[in-house]
Amino acid sequence: MGAAEELTVVAKCSVAMYRELWAAAEASAFWQVGCLEGAANQDRVAAVYQDVEHGGRLGSEALDVAVAEAVVLAPALVGVERAIGGLYRPFGGGR
Repeated sequence: MGAAEELTVVAKCSVAMYRELWAAAEASAFWQVGCLEGAANQDRVAAVYQDVEHGGRLGSEALDVAVAEAVVLAPALVGVERAIGGLYRPFGGGR
């Protein structure tokens, strides 16, 4: 198992644990917000496609998103004048 596979397992276990804690808490302790990565050049777009394929093989949902979708997901973070695409992991982040 390589480092990417190990980190995927850790991330999935962490999200599952936080979900359990959230379900048991009286007040919300975890909001699953996902993870968004932007792409501002063709090399990064190519890396996004590789990440989507790799995530799929590891059982981790990852979606390539158009600029318009990225703006909806994180309007304060996406520079529409620079972005040409992105990667969104719905189960990748929390706060």
